Amino acid sequence: MRLIFVRHGCTSENDNKIIMGHKGGSLNALGKKQALNVALFLREEKIDVADVSVSNRTKETAEIILGFHPQTKVVYTKELIDRGYGKYEMKPVSELRKAAEESRVRFDNFDFNGGETYSQMSKRVVEYFNQIIKKNNNKTILFVTHSDPIVTILFKLLKRKKEGDFSERLKLLPKNGFISIFENGKCILLNHDKHLK
Repeated sequence: MRLIFVRHGCTSENDNKIIMGHKGGSLNALGKKQALNVALFLREEKIDVADVSVSNRTKETAEIILGFHPQTKVVYTKELIDRGYGKYEMKPVSELRKAAEESRVRFDNFDFNGGETYSQMSKRVVEYFNQIIKKNNNKTILFVTHSDPIVTILFKLLKRKKEGDFSERLKLLPKNGFISIFENGKCILLNHDKHLK
């Protein structure tokens, strides 16, 4: 089984440090270029299934990649959507951090007034991932999603023990257009970015 993880291309919100969560986010010019570079890097892969978050930015990224793979089965799913940030979506990251600090609740445990805690997001993503793995044994699966869902799955695949440690997650956080590949449980590429340069 071959697993390919891609974080969506850049958006204007990414550039301006705006939190999107479940909202917003069409690719900007740089994001489209990143998605095309990902597509060129992956064009020789035989991709059987693509599981894609329903966000605009992930769908647009996947459509560019899958332009080279017209036979690939595509599944758009809410289970791979980014962490929900409640009323802080489409607001500056600085405002969100300030609210978390003032709440005196750990950033991971803060639900941002109607959003998700990190553990809620992680549970959703891992349960879906486990279902997909069982359903598609021995296939090549492309996941096009967001940084937090990818980090959650990377911790599982790399058998890391400190997923609850925010600083440990930051070390694995993929930037826009980064690629990670695992084959039969072995890490082939981790947050690869040479195709973007």
